[in-house]
Amino acid sequence: MRKIIALVALFISSVCYGQCPEVSSVVESMIKQHAESVRGGEYCRTRQVVKTESAEVVLYTIEGPCYKDEQSRPGSCGNHYFRNMTGIIGGKKYEKIVVGGKGSFLAKSLSIDEGVIVVEGLSYAKSDPMCCPSVSGVRKYQFDTGSFVEIEP
Repeated sequence: MRKIIALVALFISSVCYGQCPEVSSVVESMIKQHAESVRGGEYCRTRQVVKTESAEVVLYTIEGPCYKDEQSRPGSCGNHYFRNMTGIIGGKKYEKIVVGGKGSFLAKSLSIDEGVIVVEGLSYAKSDPMCCPSVSGVRKYQFDTGSFVEIEP
């Protein structure tokens, strides 16, 4: 009976959460290392991947970071989340940067336009509740010797 319950739970979790969009093993390792370092969990449904001939850039979400709370299961410490970006460009690893999160910028989409990474999303107006940012916005990043640098508008 326990085996049946475990299989049903596994099936339900895979249907509900699905697989993360595929990335190279190097980028997968970078995301996993980040999640482990903050003791959080990746929310796969929000992972977005953009690939070109020379670039692989990923927008991903780490939620429920536990940091130094060793008693709690990783990813189970609250409902806070961070949207992060990492990737490989021209064969070089680009370390993760935070591009948004709960209460700041809700990064929705990722694209590369003429060598510039474009992250579209929503920011909060003063009257917006925490659930529902309403101000459309764009953040742009250039590649600068192994790191992402935000381009000021």
